[in-house]
Amino acid sequence: MSEWVVDARGGVCHQCDSEYQRLAQHWSRSKRCSYRDVSDAQHEAIRGCLVGDGNLSNPNDGPPALRISSMRRPHLTWVRDQLGWIVRGITRDDTGAYRLRTLSHPALGRYWTWMDSPPSDWTLTKPIARIWYACDGGLEWPGSSTQPRATWTITDDGKRQACEQALAEQGYEVMVWDRRWHCHSRRTSGFCSGLETRRRAVHTSGRWNAKSTSGGVRKCRPGMVA
Repeated sequence: MSEWVVDARGGVCHQCDSEYQRLAQHWSRSKRCSYRDVSDAQHEAIRGCLVGDGNLSNPNDGPPALRISSMRRPHLTWVRDQLGWIVRGITRDDTGAYRLRTLSHPALGRYWTWMDSPPSDWTLTKPIARIWYACDGGLEWPGSSTQPRATWTITDDGKRQACEQALAEQGYEVMVWDRRWHCHSRRTSGFCSGLETRRRAVHTSGRWNAKSTSGGVRKCRPGMVA
């Protein structure tokens, strides 16, 4: 049983002034209204989610919706802020997991291929990197080092190869152990400098705190982000 902890389902359509319970359904059935355009910034946020933890689904054979889950509500609240009006809401299920869902929208249909990996001509922009790192990344301090290094875990082979290539094109060489990546400490500061919004969010969500590993890595304390 899921409960809505952030519910954006009901409202009044700005095109026809009619009340609705499900906006995507209203758009699909209305003769006077059309789906609202998704902005370039929203498309960047969508791509970042799909490189990270997001996935698409269309259980009713209509336009797809984007879904992303987390055990941390502040993390999904931050992602919701990046996606904007297209988010339908956030639920919490019996396991304690939070699940964000967008409206079903035809503009999401172009991203079905991203479920395997990003296309060969994609570019890792800062907005995409910010959300991807928020979903899959972290900071860790190896041993007694005072300099953190950025780290990611990517289990999908296709996404891992595409992201490694995208980072290499921007001059970031990553070290790979199994399915974990590490950006050298010397380059981590430069990488994080482009993620200003992410750095401010670290205090509320804790999502980007460094992870402890068997290699003596120390956890990130609040405020320690480079």
